[in-house]
Amino acid sequence: MARYGAAFGMRCRGYDPYLETWPAGIERVALAELLATSDFVTLHVHLTPDNPGLLGRAELAQMKRGCVFVNTSRGELIDEAALLDGLQSGRIGARGSTCSRASRTWPSTRYGDMRSPMTTSSSPPHIAGYSPDAVRVVVRFSAGRIVDFFGAAR
Repeated sequence: MARYGAAFGMRCRGYDPYLETWPAGIERVALAELLATSDFVTLHVHLTPDNPGLLGRAELAQMKRGCVFVNTSRGELIDEAALLDGLQSGRIGARGSTCSRASRTWPSTRYGDMRSPMTTSSSPPHIAGYSPDAVRVVVRFSAGRIVDFFGAAR
């Protein structure tokens, strides 16, 4: 993600309490500073038993007014009611997510009910792992299963 941002001239900063060695081009900062000063905040975290609600109402309230928030992780990591409040108040300028907890019932959720032209909320399909390499692995595996099913020799 940092390489994409850098291609657009963005200064890329990050927060991770566990990462010791940081990739080139990413400045390590405290979470509060990251949230308060970033125009774009992207979340890339695995859901674990310890981190549901990682970004709650207090953290979302710290975000720079008008920032864009993109969650590529899981909906359980975010207080979605607080996120909606942030969108409706203008604290958060836009939201992009492939993984809202409410995505199975879209658009009957509160996100789908937003009608304000000033509120932007996007939920493209979740395609984690969809890369040329991943597709090749899946195609090769599937073809092997078909061959096995029909009893043909490989």
